[in-house]
Amino acid sequence: MKAQWEQSFLCQWMQANRVKTAAGLFGVLFFGILTVSVASAQLTTADVLGTVTDSTGAVVPGAKVTIKNLGTGVTATTKSNGTGDYIFNLLPPGHYSVVIDAQSFKKVEFADIALAAGDRVRENGVLQAGSTEETVTVTSAPPLLQTDSSSVTSVVTEQSVQDLPLNGRNFVNLVQIQPGVTATVPTTGVNLLLYRPTVNPICTTTK
Repeated sequence: MKAQWEQSFLCQWMQANRVKTAAGLFGVLFFGILTVSVASAQLTTADVLGTVTDSTGAVVPGAKVTIKNLGTGVTATTKSNGTGDYIFNLLPPGHYSVVIDAQSFKKVEFADIALAAGDRVRENGVLQAGSTEETVTVTSAPPLLQTDSSSVTSVVTEQSVQDLPLNGRNFVNLVQIQPGVTATVPTTGVNLLLYRPTVNPICTTTK
């Protein structure tokens, strides 16, 4: 009788600990998946690209394109290729100016381009015939849709971190409320919600 009671008590204890173990493993995997997803999706740089054409729409290859970080003064230079395209990759977030210069054309300057992490901004330069001593300054608002990237990005600003309520000041809470963000668990592999222990030497459970 005592042996049967001990076996019953041991079975109940093992079942309870299996549930706790499965729940704990589920929580660890869920948090790990969310952390990896946020980390892999995080972007810290931006790109500026465009196409250089003349007033008739013909591409202008070999145009000199200079980008300048207005905050640091650092500049970089490239040339438009055979199809008139240029690109600057891996730019730190900040404010930039872009100057496009080609022989027999007026310079075109984009005076202030605001870049946030993950941006891919297109600035097409339309050159007008004239002296290179003349400069045409272009000022425009950033486009609502970035057609050169299929990614949906959102920036958590310093102001958001300061103003929005956070449980424990955990930045992950801010990531979860951004547009398009969902926390998911894998649908393949081990399904912890349906997990049942297999046969053991003492207790037999039904799957």
